[in-house]
Amino acid sequence: PECGGDLVMKFGRFGKFIACSNYPKCKHTEKTDEEKKVDEENKKNGNQTFLKSLLFDNLIEHGDKLLEENKIEEAKNIFYTLNNEYPGDKKILTNLGVIEYCKNNIESAKEYFEKALKIDPGFEIAKENLEMLMNETMVNN
Repeated sequence: PECGGDLVMKFGRFGKFIACSNYPKCKHTEKTDEEKKVDEENKKNGNQTFLKSLLFDNLIEHGDKLLEENKIEEAKNIFYTLNNEYPGDKKILTNLGVIEYCKNNIESAKEYFEKALKIDPGFEIAKENLEMLMNETMVNN
């Protein structure tokens, strides 16, 4: 502390904290080792979460591009891998439905679209794909 006081452990209404021995006259405070440890964990996990999110977004985008290029098997590998890592993601499930539809696995495609809609009933892409699939199924029967 600038005042020259010693750092001591204090107890306040929010728990313990480190402050100058002249507190509250001197406002110098520091984080406890426990608080520093929590901050480090949050920082570390936050970076990992950010990197995972970036990787996830890039893989989804790459998988979408492969589908547009009609590279179904390559797209399938990406989306099945993503589904293992992120089960229950509506985008992944919808894309798996599209892949199954392209492979003419109509019942499996329907199940994927329905799973995506169970997670988010308002997810337009899954709704549109399921509706298209159901209309085609009715026309063909």
